[in-house]
Amino acid sequence: HIDQAQPQSPDPQRPERLLRMAFQGINKGTEN
Repeated sequence: HIDQAQPQSPDPQRPERLLRMAFQGINKGTEN
């Protein structure tokens, strides 16, 4: 299902995880 989700990206989980980590960091920074 990963290939169907984003066939253009060889590893969609990698950028997705980085984006999530970045968003979480920003959210935590703004919250605190």
